[in-house]
Amino acid sequence: MTDHGDVASRLTLRGGVQAPRYVFGTGGIFEPGPIHHALKEGYLAFDTAQQYNNEREVGDAIRSYPGQIDRKDLFIISKVASPGSTVEETLQGIRDSVEKIGLGGYVDLFLIHNPNFGPEGRKNEWLALEQAKKEGLVRAIGVSNYVVRHLEAMKEYASEMPAVNQIELSPFNQDPEVAAYCAKEGIQLQAFASVVRGAKSEDPVLLAVAKEVGKNWNKVLLRWAWQRGFMVTCKSATPSRITDNIQIFDFSLSKEQMAKLNGLECCYRCTPRTVSEEERKVYYVNMP
Repeated sequence: MTDHGDVASRLTLRGGVQAPRYVFGTGGIFEPGPIHHALKEGYLAFDTAQQYNNEREVGDAIRSYPGQIDRKDLFIISKVASPGSTVEETLQGIRDSVEKIGLGGYVDLFLIHNPNFGPEGRKNEWLALEQAKKEGLVRAIGVSNYVVRHLEAMKEYASEMPAVNQIELSPFNQDPEVAAYCAKEGIQLQAFASVVRGAKSEDPVLLAVAKEVGKNWNKVLLRWAWQRGFMVTCKSATPSRITDNIQIFDFSLSKEQMAKLNGLECCYRCTPRTVSEEERKVYYVNMP
């Protein structure tokens, strides 16, 4: 029988930390219901952030879940929103996040949310994350939305390179330069927005592949991200969609189907929503 993976499948990050590959995104979620449903369906990794203003709510929801779940089986991700005026001030923000989440006194993976605070801001945030790891507040550290230039510059001050780079990834935006660099440097990619917020749901190639495998287009996009070896982030507050998003482990895409999807690259990004479609193509590349 073919092993298609499952929602609890794990991979090994830099430093030996085991991380579930399928991640439940919590942006915009403040009530326990969606998180309880995700736990019921088998999700073990939960992605929050200082910027989401819901770290406490996410922790409360997990603690209040009526089922049995061991903290060591969970994988909690959060992100630094912005640097403080000093490394210590940024570190205190990380300590505050860990306290708000309130799950065993640590977070499994802490990322820098965006590279948009310049070279000194990024250095400040990274040094704070390294110190947080030394203090046992986090098990692994990483970045988000970094391009090659941002990653390469870290070698001037980082004691270790990121375990993860969380970026938008779909067949329509495969970011080949960043993907190749991260593969070379041992940085795991965590994909978000792989379903492109529905913007490409009528793409004829995508729909043809979906018809071939007998699945909806969104499942094909999530399966593509899975077979590319990424950690895959899904987000929904609707129970039926939370359940639907994990229905990708009973099929696989063939080499030919993956090739067709890989051929859809067109640098189309759906984030950030605050800028135009054209600006998104170079938004992070142009960031000093």
